[in-house]
Amino acid sequence: MAEYHVGCGLAGIYAGTIKKPGEWKNKSEVTGEALRSVAEYMLGQLKEGDRAYEITWTNQTTGKKIVLTCHREDADAV
Repeated sequence: MAEYHVGCGLAGIYAGTIKKPGEWKNKSEVTGEALRSVAEYMLGQLKEGDRAYEITWTNQTTGKKIVLTCHREDADAV
């Protein structure tokens, strides 16, 4: 069974299989689907009463901290 990978490039987020590290065998552009999936996952991690969920990590290339936040808005608050 093929092992799937996800990666990013200048034009978006891709998913597919690789021949060797750094070389795609085949790939599909999945930016919109990936972002919606991450947001839905983060929304599912919210505990009762919380309005936001954060994931924090350090970029391996720049050493800078990255914070990704998913904030829930109630439908009647818009």
